[in-house]
Amino acid sequence: MDFNEYQKAATTTMSSPGSDVLVLAMLGMGVGGEAGEVLEILALHQPPSLGASEEKGARESRLAKLREEVGDILWYIGCLCETTGLSMQKLHQSISGSEPEDLNIQGMRMVAYSCAITDYLKKVVGHGHELDLARLENHIQIALFHIGGFCDLLGTDIFQVAEDNITKLKARYPAGFSTTKSAERYTD
Repeated sequence: MDFNEYQKAATTTMSSPGSDVLVLAMLGMGVGGEAGEVLEILALHQPPSLGASEEKGARESRLAKLREEVGDILWYIGCLCETTGLSMQKLHQSISGSEPEDLNIQGMRMVAYSCAITDYLKKVVGHGHELDLARLENHIQIALFHIGGFCDLLGTDIFQVAEDNITKLKARYPAGFSTTKSAERYTD
């Protein structure tokens, strides 16, 4: 699955809150929220890097949760690209490989640049700025660069994380997104 296929598949599990402004708001908040969940996992689990002192079961669980949250960030970015007519594949292809060093440092970079998308959309939605696709494209491109580096440190491929995310969402919403099914997830 490439990112062109991914962004189309992602939108099949997206709700439609109404106006274009509400869609941008939802997607912007989603990117920031998921990025915050990555930070929470990184901050709450010590040691700072996934070192030998962390029990193997706890380490594998943490890695799986991080991969899942990165997949969720990619979902919001994919939906944002599809909604605005940007090509996630083109943006990803135009970046060169990163040289990640430490999981926490790379994670913070990924979160910071993902949240830059949220901040920019806040200005569009909340402050009335005109949507500048070139600027949004730049924010997404930089975020994808750091997401790729983070995936490398997790020992996985960014495309595999994206595909796993679609598999999860298709299982959760086999008939497409449902507000009822979404709400039921938090009452169990």
